[in-house]
Amino acid sequence: MKEKNVVGYSFLQFENLSSFPALEHFITTRHPLLDLSQEEGRKRLECILGERDIFTVKQVHGAQWVVVEEHSFPSSFEETQADALLTQRKGVYLGVKVADCLPVIFFDPEREALALLHAGWRGIIQGIHLRVAQAMKNLFSSSYSQLVVGIGPGIGKCCFSVGEEVAELFEQRERRGGNVDRKEGRFLINLKGFLFDELVDQGFDPHKVEVAPHCTFCEKELFYSHRREGEGAGRFMLLASLKEGW
Repeated sequence: MKEKNVVGYSFLQFENLSSFPALEHFITTRHPLLDLSQEEGRKRLECILGERDIFTVKQVHGAQWVVVEEHSFPSSFEETQADALLTQRKGVYLGVKVADCLPVIFFDPEREALALLHAGWRGIIQGIHLRVAQAMKNLFSSSYSQLVVGIGPGIGKCCFSVGEEVAELFEQRERRGGNVDRKEGRFLINLKGFLFDELVDQGFDPHKVEVAPHCTFCEKELFYSHRREGEGAGRFMLLASLKEGW
């Protein structure tokens, strides 16, 4: 990943997605004025982005997705329970808020199609990444091998310990191994590795999938973390937009 400065705020971008002029994307970082769980933070972000609509949904740790159409309005999505947004509409932003879960982007440069996912462990177990990939194939005729993917900052294997019941859910799905470890009586889950492996198994090109090295729990100066800070944790956001004129 690389850093991008926007009007004095530090954002992050995926290296592999930054080379596409048709796509704009960034991940906000921890900042008291850009806590996206607060109305003040959302308004400040809107000022930074200008007069462009931001589509978000009511994230519920599931595997449902919605499509932003040409005549959709952001207000109609705010109470929609889903964890992914898809679109071919240009000139608007899609956004997902996170604080340990994985923010994920799928971009099809051939079809000019985009999807953003909020992928927590529950959503991953339910296959949100596989469902969204299938939806892009059905709706936009996307080819898995052409999709460019960014798996963003989230809690790392170093810090994501779970109980045996949750670990068993991942072990039942694992095909390559290495993403579930037992350490001193704890089970440690590599969510990013699990997501990467399942996408590659479905036909995604591993060279087109970038995985952020950051752990939100460890890097407290850079990210909010629900597991570290509890219910009062702030939120950072992955945003992406298909540019007009391309």
